[in-house]
Amino acid sequence: MQLISLNQTNHDYWQTIYREAFPPNERIAFQELKQKAADNHQIKMVVITDGEQNVGIAYFVDLKEKAFVLYLAVDQSIRGQGIGGKTLSALKERYPKGIILESESTLEDADNQQQREARYHFYLKNGFIDTENIAHNMERDFHLLTSNLDCSVADYLSSMKILGQETSVI
Repeated sequence: MQLISLNQTNHDYWQTIYREAFPPNERIAFQELKQKAADNHQIKMVVITDGEQNVGIAYFVDLKEKAFVLYLAVDQSIRGQGIGGKTLSALKERYPKGIILESESTLEDADNQQQREARYHFYLKNGFIDTENIAHNMERDFHLLTSNLDCSVADYLSSMKILGQETSVI
């Protein structure tokens, strides 16, 4: 698995996967994401490749040996082939002190409740730990999950500040 920075060649792919994977109310404008990544070397906007094939996208804050992943999506045409698990393993290897990410709340009824629970359990199955903290941003609640306890809520809050995103944690 490789992480290839956004460029002219993979720009359209990134945007397509982003639109397919995230509902409009959870998206930040694509141009705004690009600008933030261009303005701050800690913000990474990448296409994930497996060999020569594009398999997904990620948008995250690089905190040296830790990272906060804001967006992670596997190409829907190849889901169910282990790519998500391989991607998480590659990220954990790259960031040995931990990864923290959000997973949509499963504590409230939602139209996509089954999908939310599947995503949440996917992360747990891949070794993530529920911090038992709920983040509130973009008018939504999210479970904060971490790959290990070295990566904390403080890292999450620091990352959100870098991204210029307002959030609160319960």
